[in-house]
Amino acid sequence: MGVTATFVDQDLYVVPGEETTCTVRLFNDGTVVDQFTLDVLGDAKDWTTLSTSTVNVFPQQEATVELIFAPPRSADIPAGEVSFAVRVLSREDTEGSTVHEGTIEIGGFTDPALELMPRTAGGKLTASFRVVVTNTGNAPFEADLFAADPDDKLGLRLRERRVRVDGGTSVIVKLRARPHKMIVKGESQTLPFQVIAEDEDGETLTADGAMTQRALLPRSLPKILAITVAAAAALVLLYQMVLKPVVKSEAGQAAVEKAHDLASSAQQAEDNAKQAQEVAKQAEEKAAQAADQASDAAGNATGAGKQQGGQFPALAGTGGGDGEAPGGPLQAIDFRIQAKAKAPDRFETFAYNTPANQTIYISDIYLGNPFGDSGVVQLRRNDSVLMEFDMRNFRDDDYHFVQPIEFKPGDRVVLAVQCAQSGTTPAGAPAAECTPAGYFSGRAVVSKP
Repeated sequence: MGVTATFVDQDLYVVPGEETTCTVRLFNDGTVVDQFTLDVLGDAKDWTTLSTSTVNVFPQQEATVELIFAPPRSADIPAGEVSFAVRVLSREDTEGSTVHEGTIEIGGFTDPALELMPRTAGGKLTASFRVVVTNTGNAPFEADLFAADPDDKLGLRLRERRVRVDGGTSVIVKLRARPHKMIVKGESQTLPFQVIAEDEDGETLTADGAMTQRALLPRSLPKILAITVAAAAALVLLYQMVLKPVVKSEAGQAAVEKAHDLASSAQQAEDNAKQAQEVAKQAEEKAAQAADQASDAAGNATGAGKQQGGQFPALAGTGGGDGEAPGGPLQAIDFRIQAKAKAPDRFETFAYNTPANQTIYISDIYLGNPFGDSGVVQLRRNDSVLMEFDMRNFRDDDYHFVQPIEFKPGDRVVLAVQCAQSGTTPAGAPAAECTPAGYFSGRAVVSKP
């Protein structure tokens, strides 16, 4: 006596958020009417139900029960095969109970969203934003990113052009906006733009943002000049109406002379204020001319997508090439540090040793991650960490410093790498190690013998 259970449907497939069913056939191979109680076991039991949990079957007869699979639309339900089982308990013959196992294929889906944080940011020359791509699906989402300005008033630069977002995660990409023209004075203006994410099927997501561009010169500058002139005039009036009448005695003759000096100083202050107002006006006109020239240069620089390196405060007046500095001869310097790291649980270091007769000033750094390794990269001076980067956030990245990084004789320029996972070679094979590299350039002061 007992029961035999079989699944009528073998190839089961369902996408989270949808439903599918499977028929369970029960056969009573006993000699009496039996009552069977059913329940679901396995990883799918939380989102699987039975059309009925109890069924009576005559001997040598069969009955059917429907299994209903309805996984929720969530990243917590991974794509792939999920095991389940139906347990059938016999009331008449407990030893004749059975458990029948099966699998169901869970389909993958993506549920992406695009957001700009903040939606509006202000600045005189630049503004920074973060593009957040979120995927609440259970399959990876890949898309190309674009930034567009319909009025062509902004230069927009995304740190990454393509993103991959695993299910249930988010990716943040930095965005910098730079106006093509500067505002020397006047009202602020709002410059709108849009960020677009386009997947492989041509489906797009959009996020709107705006930069509030502010003027370079404060609006209160004319008021400050007017207050200065008014203060000088008040000093003159104070002398004429208050100080002069009360100075009458011979003993106060010296005070009278000082009052005359004060009046002369006040008149001079008034004249100086007028001259200052005129100089400010001329400076404002020159600033406007310089702003137009800088705007053109900024436009050219935006097209090239690069910024020039900064000056070296300690080497002022030496120009852009080799020359003579207070500490000794000055020369251009550049070098490259190539990392080959395998350890996922510790940092491996790769260094350039500063010559004993040189002090170097690094103003430009270019980091490369061509194979898409993941992990952490640190820039160190000896054992001191100066900068830290997540390799998932870049394939190539550049930095330019107004105040260069100084390395004294004997210092080590260190690239420390913790290799979480190596990327793929150009041929598509997995790489054996993480191979980020850094290119450094700047100036070196050579010590005089």
